[in-house]
Amino acid sequence: MNKMFGIGIVGAGDILYYHASSLGALRDKARFIGLADLNKISLGKASNRYFVPYTFTDYQNLLKRDDIDVIIVATPPATHEQIVIDALSAGKHVICEKPMAHTLESADRIIEAGNKYQGKLSFCYQFRFMPEIRRIIWLRDNGFLGNMIFGNFLRITLKGSTGNWWGQWNTAGGGVVITQFIHQLDMIIQIFGNPVSVFAEMDTLQQDIESEDTFGATIKFENGAIVGCGATLNAHRVAEKFDVIGERASVHLPWAVCSNDRRHMRKLIKAMNQEKSIAEFHKQGSISSIVKKIKNEFVGDGIPAKVMRTVLPKLGIQIQIGEPPLHKSLIAAFLDAVRNNFEVPVSAEEARKSLELCTAIYTSAITGEIVSLPLAKSTPFYKGINADVYRNRKTNRTSR
Repeated sequence: MNKMFGIGIVGAGDILYYHASSLGALRDKARFIGLADLNKISLGKASNRYFVPYTFTDYQNLLKRDDIDVIIVATPPATHEQIVIDALSAGKHVICEKPMAHTLESADRIIEAGNKYQGKLSFCYQFRFMPEIRRIIWLRDNGFLGNMIFGNFLRITLKGSTGNWWGQWNTAGGGVVITQFIHQLDMIIQIFGNPVSVFAEMDTLQQDIESEDTFGATIKFENGAIVGCGATLNAHRVAEKFDVIGERASVHLPWAVCSNDRRHMRKLIKAMNQEKSIAEFHKQGSISSIVKKIKNEFVGDGIPAKVMRTVLPKLGIQIQIGEPPLHKSLIAAFLDAVRNNFEVPVSAEEARKSLELCTAIYTSAITGEIVSLPLAKSTPFYKGINADVYRNRKTNRTSR
């Protein structure tokens, strides 16, 4: 009989919905037993909504429970290190939200702790479970794309309703790059391999935060590929797009596969149809324009969005933005890894790579220089960035 895992979550903020709803869909594998948060009001609301038996204002009390096997860390990035290490030292397995930490220095201490304790440790880069990403990796690994040449990744979004920690250098580690586009950075590395240099620009164009709300960057890879990428919080709708260009074929989001070689294209399509693991198109991204519009409104910060988020769940209507099914896949894979002593879906070492690339983007945007990777521990921002450094960048640029 398969083990039923007891799950405890630290953090009752916005991201809790995705984990709790995913655990609800995994009720044959896991039970949401306990929740910890400093805010008693948030605890009460979450307990009522998700029927959590035990709540604590001190997460240490959550760690003391013998019926909890796995801790999910869903708190601001600057708190990840201490909670992850405490959970591992308490003998728990841990899934931690992205980014891994707010600084590379903190991330390296997490890796050190992960190597010290027996508990398994993974990080929430659930976009790896997108069917489109899995297909791209399969096409690349089976030679259908050929040598990787070029990529373009874009994420336009809204700031949404977040805590007062969001966009603060000392708690979040930055703005749109580290807290949102970090998913795309992980995907880019998954697809193109090791980055060797980056040149970037960033600024705060509209949002009332101390870090960046907009950025653009060009990344060069070990295999010679060049990838352009960018994101902003100042959009009027939510959209994610990418183009991945290989010498023999290209893939795109919204999903499309293209090749100028018709014979190769026929061979590629036939191979995809025969490969059962990628042939079926998951319908979680295929929605009507009306539903898409509702979902875009649902993640907003205006009165209509707040009303929908309050009223619709009470009517039994759950609006999912695509992430909960992906969290479900990641959590399920993690539980299987614990049960069978497999490798976890996203290791600490893998999670560090996107944070390192993020740090290189910040370094380039602040210094105005091309930054080489990998970064040494002596790099200026290995220990993080503060508001003064960011303000000086803006002052220096204005004075040119």
